[in-house]
Amino acid sequence: MHHRLAATSRNSELAAALLDVVSESELDEYVSALVGEAARSAGRRIPVEARRALVASLRRTAERTLPALSVALGDEGTPEERVATQTAARIFGVETEGMSPEDRDFEIARRFVGFARAATLRAAGAPARS
Repeated sequence: MHHRLAATSRNSELAAALLDVVSESELDEYVSALVGEAARSAGRRIPVEARRALVASLRRTAERTLPALSVALGDEGTPEERVATQTAARIFGVETEGMSPEDRDFEIARRFVGFARAATLRAAGAPARS
């Protein structure tokens, strides 16, 4: 139980950091660090080419599903921002109706972090943790 609480707390910290990303280069650095941390926590290494592919895939996923990133990367108030919100709600199973934009963005970022960590564990060949 303690491990689950620690993981939830860390995911929240990482989600908050993700919401502070303001450029494509920061997003690259963030996703790379997230993948590295998840692999280290599993005690595994990911081959360089597999890591590059995973980071690129997660970066694209983040860009397409995180409304806050759409805003940070210049799509505020555009159809792209609305599509990102709808896509994230569908992919991550977030019910956004009735949520403030801040709560919505945080919950989507938190779900993305969990998704990215799970994808990293799979890429590293590590067993999934609950």
